[in-house]
Amino acid sequence: MQIYFGRGAMYAELDEHDELLKVPVELGDRLLYPGDYVCKLGHKKRASFEMKPGFYLKYIGMVKKTLLFGTNAGDTENMFYAFFYINKNKLLVQGTKNGFWDIDVEKLEVYKDVPQKELLKQLSLF
Repeated sequence: MQIYFGRGAMYAELDEHDELLKVPVELGDRLLYPGDYVCKLGHKKRASFEMKPGFYLKYIGMVKKTLLFGTNAGDTENMFYAFFYINKNKLLVQGTKNGFWDIDVEKLEVYKDVPQKELLKQLSLF
């Protein structure tokens, strides 16, 4: 698995040898199942991650101790939003040269079904 950071988020690209475990995870006050959606992780402005209005993170599963999320705008082949899982109340995001920042999760609002977004994809002539 390769980890990347950009535009205020951490991303993981899976390798062919990574084992994606589609297992529920205890996060805050809820059990999050693969396929569940969230729009915000954390409760403090400084220690949270929030999607833009209308967009949601879709929990996909876990590789080692890293939670992986797609979105309601379509899943990519093997690139996901990523959060290091410390415990049910603490996630870490790797930054650039400034190290890590933490996300404190006490309460979690979970959605089973959300409107899907369509993103325009670039036309390829090749």
